[in-house]
Amino acid sequence: MRKLLLITLAAVVAYSIMHFTRLERLDATATTIVNTATMVNTPDLWQGTWHSFKTDKKGDFRVNLKQAGTDLSGSVEIGGSPVTRGGEIRGTINGNTLEFGLVKDKRGELKYLGTISDNKMYGTWQIPILKDRGTWQATKAGSVDS
Repeated sequence: MRKLLLITLAAVVAYSIMHFTRLERLDATATTIVNTATMVNTPDLWQGTWHSFKTDKKGDFRVNLKQAGTDLSGSVEIGGSPVTRGGEIRGTINGNTLEFGLVKDKRGELKYLGTISDNKMYGTWQIPILKDRGTWQATKAGSVDS
């Protein structure tokens, strides 16, 4: 009887440890999913800077992003660029990776690739037809870091 009681007690303890450990992992995963999903779930204004490797030009930009599932839409205003002042954008987000582009006439497309984390995002951009590329970074407007 004593042996059965000890085995039962050990099983309950083992189950409790596994159950609570799993709940902690699920809670951490759920928090990550919620944070990623809400980063651009409503129209958000982001402000940032860009730099060209080809021309060494620099400038600022403002992007307004809206998310519907994995689709992104919005607009971008680009300062300091001799090529574009901005326009409508379309793209996708998958986890913390985002990709969006600004379609332009004969000059091709301005493409942004990046990573988003909390109130910051950063990455690279390119205009393949002009063989220009560079880096960019942005902070969500109204956040502590902006």
